[in-house]
Amino acid sequence: MSLSPSFADRIAQLRARVDIAAVIGAVVKLRGGKKARGQCPFHGSKSDSFAVDVDGWRAKCWGCGWSGDAIKFVQDQYSLSFAEALARLEGGQTADLTAAPRRREKQAAPRREVEMVPSIELGRYLWKRGVVDPDAVRIYLIARGVPAAVLTDRRLTDFRYVGLGPIVPWRMDRGPDSVPQAPAIVALVRGLPASGLGPGPVHDLDDWSPVGVHVTWLSPDLRGKMVRARRDGSTYPARKMLGPVGAGGVWLPGDDFGLPAGAGLFVGEGNETVLSGMGLCGAGTHDWGLAALSLGNLQGGEPRIRGAIPLFDPRPSVDRPPLCFAHRGRVTGLIDADMAPLRGPIDRATGRHVGEKLIEKKGGPIVQREMTSGERSELCGTLFVRAWRALGSDARAVRPPMGMDFNDAAREGR
Repeated sequence: MSLSPSFADRIAQLRARVDIAAVIGAVVKLRGGKKARGQCPFHGSKSDSFAVDVDGWRAKCWGCGWSGDAIKFVQDQYSLSFAEALARLEGGQTADLTAAPRRREKQAAPRREVEMVPSIELGRYLWKRGVVDPDAVRIYLIARGVPAAVLTDRRLTDFRYVGLGPIVPWRMDRGPDSVPQAPAIVALVRGLPASGLGPGPVHDLDDWSPVGVHVTWLSPDLRGKMVRARRDGSTYPARKMLGPVGAGGVWLPGDDFGLPAGAGLFVGEGNETVLSGMGLCGAGTHDWGLAALSLGNLQGGEPRIRGAIPLFDPRPSVDRPPLCFAHRGRVTGLIDADMAPLRGPIDRATGRHVGEKLIEKKGGPIVQREMTSGERSELCGTLFVRAWRALGSDARAVRPPMGMDFNDAAREGR
């Protein structure tokens, strides 16, 4: 479909101000952060087959094959035309929509006549093509607000710079030069030690085996993320994690060869969050950072009692523990304070959120209401601290001012 310039401009403006997770979250109960998942509303899945890429402003169901942006979601969920869905989103008028979604049958993915290389092959190619160039990596990170003082060459050990590399997998009968290209920063993701996480120090980076990469494609001047449009007016995602990286993270080491017992360890969700937080907290060159890459790795699974979150005394999940280990030094959890509220599922009769199930005090009833951004941030911090302290670490959690992430705070010097 070719879009007129006016439609393209409207879509670009909408994408800049509308959170696709909020649009889809009004219908689908999503779990996770920028790679959220939930049950598909189009074929009635019982598993979390519906994936939302916040940075890429796209969503896809791996069960029935539905894919699209926020506009396409509103189209199919409420049986509207493209123009109607666009206008509704522009005006913020979706709460009163109650039409049943267009149903789809779960089906196997259509077999391609020509196979594409696996996404992990894209990751391997980018890592091998990358070069050690801390100065190029710093251009992007400093433009994002990361304090230059924390960006030592040692701390960027696991980062590579690609002057021009593919942004999507390519056909197996062609080469990587056959797809669109852009500059990129590639960070190595290291997985759990073979012995698992438990008591004992992290002696050096080799204790954690490489399992994949975290890629950020950049604008030509390297000062921002790539913005590249597809033919349908949507944009390619500017960030991807490639490989089995679910239980891994990106290490940001200090000057010492290994992580010393007395060194500070700063843990947050993303690379930029950790680096900005280290700058704001006055981290020294001997301190280390760890980007956990997901809210699940940072805090673990949300605790539940009879299906409700116990706000009065949340305990780390046994079934879905966070990424943590015993460290004989201060561990600081960097908890962003701009998390989206949890509004719970949608009542199809009214089209309104029914609220998240919560228990506010010990022995109290289950109530359903919106869980605020502040409550989510506090919950994350509490779970983080308790999980690390359970392993004997001296843990604390810090947050920027409410409504901000650590990049925002670093830019404003707060």
